[in-house]
Amino acid sequence: MVGFPIGFVMWVLSFGPVPNEPGPIARHLALFILREADSHFHQGRYPEAIVRDLMAAMINPSLYEAFQAGGWLIESIGVDVRDESLQRRGLEIYKLGARANPKEPLAFVDVAFWFEVRGKFGEAAKWYGKAAQVAKVFAPKFYPVPRKMEAHCLFKAGKVESSLLIWEELARIYPDDPVIRRNLEKVRSALRSRTGCGR
Repeated sequence: MVGFPIGFVMWVLSFGPVPNEPGPIARHLALFILREADSHFHQGRYPEAIVRDLMAAMINPSLYEAFQAGGWLIESIGVDVRDESLQRRGLEIYKLGARANPKEPLAFVDVAFWFEVRGKFGEAAKWYGKAAQVAKVFAPKFYPVPRKMEAHCLFKAGKVESSLLIWEELARIYPDDPVIRRNLEKVRSALRSRTGCGR
């Protein structure tokens, strides 16, 4: 359905670093192409939009929005037509975006969410945890969001003790947050009912 330029394919298949940061002309070109992709999307020309999203990502791999838009559109088409291979292709594009943008927590959140909506909570928790680690360093105000999602997914995966540790950590950092307090009590209660004891 979607072809990739050969240079992009070589980078995707390698384990090497992301290509050097593009210059100002390439950055502007990538943004222009991304806007074109958006225009095609709103006109219902999805293949054209996808090609342009991925072209923008190829020109400027640090433009995470290009990976996000292309991945989401391919995944969504896969969901609509019930084609799991397209859904997985969307996931792979999200992962490429995370690889190309290791300082962007949202890149890891998108991968995590892909797993979460499919009920793969253990894998989702792993990626939310990565997002939280990235956010802690590069976007501290965003830190509690993926950390909470990690705790929720661990709980759904049956790892109640691990979930509890995260809620306790968050309660120490954000003692006035009612959502954190409520979830902390919920997890403590679940642990008590499961073990007959608890913190």
